[in-house]
Amino acid sequence: MMRSNALSRNVVLLSVMAMAASAHAGLPDEIDYRTYLSTYNSAKSQSDAARMSATQISDLIQELAARLEANGSEISISKREIEEAIAVVSDLNAQNMNLETTISELSFENQGLEQELQRLADSLDDVNSDINRTESELAGPRNTARNLRRALDSVLSSLRTNDDRLGNAQKKLDRTRNEIKSLESNISKAIDERDRLNIKLPKIQEEMKSKKQDLTQATSKVSTFESQVANARTKLQAANTEVSEAQAKVTQIENKISKQEQAVKPLVQKRSNLQSQLSSAQTALSAKSSELEKAKSELESAKSQIDGLKSQRETLASQKTNLEKKRSALEAEMQQVEQALRDLMAGDRNDRGNANQIKNLRERRKILRDKIQQTKTRLTKVVGDFEQVNKKITKAQSTINGGSSKIAILESEVNRKKGEVRNLRQDIKAVEAEIAQAAPQLEKLKQRLTSAKSDLNSTKTAQASAKSTLEKAQAKLAQVKSDIKRIEGDIASLRDQKQKATQRVALIDSDLKKFRNELNREKNQFETQRREVGTLRNTQKALVAERDSYQRRLSVVESDIKLLVDRLDSLHVTRLEFEEQSQARSERLVANQNIIADSSQRIMQNSSVIASKRSQMASNEDRIADLETERSRLLEDKLVKEEEFARADTVASDLEDITNEKYQAYQSRSNLYVQYERDAKALGASQGEAAGATAGEYKASADVQEDANFFGSANGKKLGELRGYLAGLKDGKEDGLTKGYEAGVNSQASYDEGFAKGYEAGVAKAKSLAKAQEFPRGYEQVKSESFSSKPANRVMLSNSVNGSLFLEKAFSVAQEFVSTSFEAFDFVAPEYSASPESLSSAFNSKVDQEIAKTKREIESYENDRAKTKALPQYAYTAPTRIDIDEDFKNCFDVYKGVNEFKKACGASYDAAYKAEFNVSHKDTYFAGYVDFFESSRDAAAAGDFGAETQKGFDKAYKTAFAEARLEGEGVAFKNGAADGQEAGFDENIQAAKEEMLALGKSQAKKLFASNAVVRLNQAAQTSVKTEDAKGLTQDGKFSVGLGLVNFGKLSSNRGAISAKVVAATSNVEIVNSRANLRVLPAQAQIELTDVIQAKVANNARPGSDIEMKIELTYPGDELSGSYTEIATFNANVVVNPEVQVALDFEDKVKDRKCTLGLFNCKFRSHDVKVKLTGLRDFVPGSYDVAISVLEGDKFVELKKGSTKVAAPGRGVTATGALTYKFKKKTKDDKLKFKVDVSYKGELLQSKVFDVRAK
Repeated sequence: MMRSNALSRNVVLLSVMAMAASAHAGLPDEIDYRTYLSTYNSAKSQSDAARMSATQISDLIQELAARLEANGSEISISKREIEEAIAVVSDLNAQNMNLETTISELSFENQGLEQELQRLADSLDDVNSDINRTESELAGPRNTARNLRRALDSVLSSLRTNDDRLGNAQKKLDRTRNEIKSLESNISKAIDERDRLNIKLPKIQEEMKSKKQDLTQATSKVSTFESQVANARTKLQAANTEVSEAQAKVTQIENKISKQEQAVKPLVQKRSNLQSQLSSAQTALSAKSSELEKAKSELESAKSQIDGLKSQRETLASQKTNLEKKRSALEAEMQQVEQALRDLMAGDRNDRGNANQIKNLRERRKILRDKIQQTKTRLTKVVGDFEQVNKKITKAQSTINGGSSKIAILESEVNRKKGEVRNLRQDIKAVEAEIAQAAPQLEKLKQRLTSAKSDLNSTKTAQASAKSTLEKAQAKLAQVKSDIKRIEGDIASLRDQKQKATQRVALIDSDLKKFRNELNREKNQFETQRREVGTLRNTQKALVAERDSYQRRLSVVESDIKLLVDRLDSLHVTRLEFEEQSQARSERLVANQNIIADSSQRIMQNSSVIASKRSQMASNEDRIADLETERSRLLEDKLVKEEEFARADTVASDLEDITNEKYQAYQSRSNLYVQYERDAKALGASQGEAAGATAGEYKASADVQEDANFFGSANGKKLGELRGYLAGLKDGKEDGLTKGYEAGVNSQASYDEGFAKGYEAGVAKAKSLAKAQEFPRGYEQVKSESFSSKPANRVMLSNSVNGSLFLEKAFSVAQEFVSTSFEAFDFVAPEYSASPESLSSAFNSKVDQEIAKTKREIESYENDRAKTKALPQYAYTAPTRIDIDEDFKNCFDVYKGVNEFKKACGASYDAAYKAEFNVSHKDTYFAGYVDFFESSRDAAAAGDFGAETQKGFDKAYKTAFAEARLEGEGVAFKNGAADGQEAGFDENIQAAKEEMLALGKSQAKKLFASNAVVRLNQAAQTSVKTEDAKGLTQDGKFSVGLGLVNFGKLSSNRGAISAKVVAATSNVEIVNSRANLRVLPAQAQIELTDVIQAKVANNARPGSDIEMKIELTYPGDELSGSYTEIATFNANVVVNPEVQVALDFEDKVKDRKCTLGLFNCKFRSHDVKVKLTGLRDFVPGSYDVAISVLEGDKFVELKKGSTKVAAPGRGVTATGALTYKFKKKTKDDKLKFKVDVSYKGELLQSKVFDVRAK
């Protein structure tokens, strides 16, 4: 019945498909793909629905099978869980029995561990007691060692300090000894020199007498030689007259020649310019010719290379193909080997045959991998070489394509340069002809000039002879006068030597007196320094002995400490062993207890698990019964569904066969339709390409000629105008410069103006030079004389105001000495460098800017092809509207005249027509554009542009004439200025020097008469005031003063002089590094105190040097804006023993200690600890500490009344102990004590304290 239903559905389906076919009768049946597509879609819908129904039934069958499989799996799992539970219960029962046995054994072991732990605890108590006792014994020696080390450090510090002082003292002693030797040597030398001078003085007197006799003889010869000079001078004057007449004739002829040469000077200059242009043009022609030859060579080289490169590319392409094939073959073989290897690996690996095959395949796989890698490497290299060759071919082809156009352009430029060279040569010939016409008489004048110069030489010869006779007579006269002058100089020199020798003898006597006084002073100082060195050496020996004593005592104490430390270490090791044993047994006890607890817990857990497993076994048995019932029902349902699937699958298969038949019919018609449509499009495209190419070429021929003519004519016209304008600029510049310079250089007004300015500058220069040389010389002479003698008045002043330093801000009181006698006139002549011969080449005219601008414009129109549209790519515009010619279209030959094919043919014709029209239009345009453009440009540039040339000439001439005239006037001005400056300087220099020397002396005297002139007193530069009478103690304040001299007749203003510390040693702290000085009285030597306040550093080392450099700044004068001097202060640091004192004592004490009641009593002793805390380092030696009884001396006596405490460092506390002892019974009586702390006999502190007996 189901089969009949399927057949009825097929009949209905076929009738529907027949109705659809009748609706698409527009196409022949063999290509009517649309009708068959509709039939195919209907059949496919039916077959898909039937197949879906069958698939749903198949899915239900698969679901039932899955459920059956799950049911069987659950049954297996339940049975397996029952078996596992039985095994677990058995294991847990056995485990519980073992755990109970372990618990019993561990309980017995714990009893023994507890007894052992008690024994170890008793031993540890004994060891700890020994350790505490040893540590108590060690505390005393350690304190003793610490105190000894502090004392040793103090001694070592004192030793180093004393050693430094000893070294410094020894150096001073050596310096004094050397100074004594030097003074003794100076005294001996001075005596020797005085004796030599006393012997030399009589000899000088005799020589002076001889020189005076020679002077008398030379004076008698002067009149004879003067007569000979007068006769020779008369002859020379006659010869000079003849020379002057001949010289005048030569000058007249030279003036005529100069006028002739001046007339042709512009032409000569023009010829030089043309020759320079010709040289430049020839250089440019040579460069362009070289560039042309290079372009041709590159083109030929590219053509010869491209064939070889193409052959090389074919070879590389063949190698690439072979390598790729080889790689593919190796990779295929590799895949086969790997597949075989996987198959063998999946089999029995223990089979020896399989194992050998696997080994062989692995080796083969390795070999194939290496070969594949090698092939890939070679292939990569070949591909890279192939790409490089392609790039070279592309580059060579580019060179060939652009080479021809480049060569054509270069040839055009070479021809143009050759034309320029020919034109310049013709211009030079024309200028040379003009020069010959302009100066016809020049050669005759030069011949006359030669004759006149010959006559001039003859007269000059006679003049030279007369001049020689005069010079000889003058030389004899000069020689005699020179001898007189020399003898007078010798006499003056001898007189000066006599005076100097006399003065030197007196000076030596004065120096001998000073040297002897200084020698006595140095010898006294030497004795003092020698005693100081001896004292320091004794101190050094005492300190060394004290250091050795402390080191011996410290060694003994450290030995005791080492014994106690070794014993203490041994006790610590023993204690550590006991602790480790105790720790191990405790850990073992705890571990046993943990195991017992864990075992008990596991027994309980195992019992619970056994009960749980037994319950699970019963539950699984019930579940197995239920699952087997459900399995029977699922098997019955599966059999029913399988029968339904068989029927549905048969129906679906029948419908799918019908669908496949329909698809084949549709596919064959669709393919045939596409083929005929493609043929129709090809027909239209071939007709459109031919018609579009012809139409595009025709249209481009008209467009290219129109555009090229328009742009070429515009470019040629602009080039012609610019070239004509440039030629006019050059000619106008040359004429303007030549004539303008000639007019300016002959300007008398400019020369006169320059002479006047130059004369003023010469006068100013003379005054400036005189002031720079003579004014300071006179000024310094007076200052030196004034500073040579100090005023007799001496005063002492303080720089503090109301107890504080005068530190207020300085105000400007510097006096300005302004010279009103003259001001230098700083005249600078303009830097003119032009000359008539080099004016056009050296002068930077504004016309040059216009010429350069015009050349740039010409170059732009010649070379900027984008701007001038000289190439087609810059002018071309694609057609925006294309009218299609339908005459060449024929689409009637399409398959069976189907309209759809006709439409496809027409559309293809239109598209091909437009595309080919654009391509043909562009190719034709680009091919003809350059020729049309160049012919139009050259024709336009060859026109007449005389108006532009005249315009450029007029503009350049006007500007160049004005500039050259100004340049020439500058030269005339400069010549006048040079002559005027020389005259002004020569006529005024001597008077200016005399005036400035007198002015310098006058101003210097005025300086001392109307100002304070203060300088450092070199004999006593500094002084010092300290707050401690001992000197510059550590942490002590002090002030530095200055020794000054006021040489002026007025007091100084407050703050006019300042002092500043510019350097100081690190052991001082400067309170005020700057100070302004108070008013200083006139004409006095001043000791000014309290200038710089400072403080010695708290931690400064006693005996170290203190140095401070103080810079003094004084007001200036006419020669300098200010003056500075450096004053140096030197001193040494003195120790400051100040220390902090504290007492440690009991204020309530017992007088006795009794045993067995009151019948066996002893009087007690008590300590008073004195704690000294250092306030600074480097205090040498020790402090003396003493105690005395002020009240109650009848009750107590001093057991230890004094002690020495080594000086502690800063922040370090040193302790000394004093002891008193009761000697009489007392109760409630008050005792009073006093503790004194002193350092080297100086009492520093006293402390009084009370004690009450109880």
